[in-house]
Amino acid sequence: MGYTGLRFVDVKLLDWNDLKGGQLTARIIQHKTGLPVVLTLHPIALSILEKRRKLSGHAISGRVFTLPSHDGCNKLLKQ
Repeated sequence: MGYTGLRFVDVKLLDWNDLKGGQLTARIIQHKTGLPVVLTLHPIALSILEKRRKLSGHAISGRVFTLPSHDGCNKLLKQ
């Protein structure tokens, strides 16, 4: 999340269909325009995603990450 500026909930809901090229179309809707926010991803974030894509060995659809709850993630990080 440090390389994207996304909140935990945004990362938890991140879907492969939200990613196109080096850009992420977020589920965050801009108040003024009513359009989704489009973010250009940091090269390190892109590298992490590309590694995940290669590890799958096939076309990817669905959620990018399988994460526990926010509280569960905090407990794991604390360990």
